[in-house]
Amino acid sequence: MNKPVSILVIEDDPYIGELITLYAEKSGYRVNVANNGMKGLELFYESPPDLVILDIMLPEMDGWDVCKEIRRGEKTPAIMLTGKGANRAKTAINSKASTWERMITW
Repeated sequence: MNKPVSILVIEDDPYIGELITLYAEKSGYRVNVANNGMKGLELFYESPPDLVILDIMLPEMDGWDVCKEIRRGEKTPAIMLTGKGANRAKTAINSKASTWERMITW
């Protein structure tokens, strides 16, 4: 039997984290949630996920720095979230950190 795809959600808003978890688990994914950047990195290295869903504005370490740290040695796809609108999305896409990264604006 195949193991389920694992997703690490790094999001400081508990409602958004819960919503993502609810839909992902209903679709058969295994989900871990961290509420700040440092905890997210800790979980990432403890049990590398298949996908990271990452907020940009996080306490302790922002999403940009978390993404850079993840990118040092891993090629795990990351979806970056922001509530700051299109300008942030353009910045992320223009940074070309990875062809896998995309921005989702709320």
